[in-house]
Amino acid sequence: MLERIEEGKGPLIPDFILEPVSSSDFWKILELKRPNEKIVRIFNDNRKGFNSKILEVVQQLREYRDYFENPVYRRRLSDIGITVFRPQLSVIIGRDYGQLTIEEIIKAKADFGNIEITTYEELIEKARQMIWL
Repeated sequence: MLERIEEGKGPLIPDFILEPVSSSDFWKILELKRPNEKIVRIFNDNRKGFNSKILEVVQQLREYRDYFENPVYRRRLSDIGITVFRPQLSVIIGRDYGQLTIEEIIKAKADFGNIEITTYEELIEKARQMIWL
């Protein structure tokens, strides 16, 4: 739990804050959402993209990231041996990208900068590849 000192702001509760494994890694905040979440919206034949569920979790992750911009919070964490600044942001959500092509998926993900968006199906496929190596 990430306690905040601002009036009227409750604590932030990320699902996971992952510690770096090596000195070249970064801290990572990982949110897990339901696998049955629909993450794509077809607006019409000309427009497809991520729906409001993705926008909501992206904002949630950015709020967590911004917590570590505050020097008071970083100092509190460093007192217990945690030094986090600009953590990587990641979410695992939904099962598939519906009717999006690979190009549309790449474009939609690019709209969210460095926030990693992964479906449960992608996670399973990565695990399968690791097993067969």
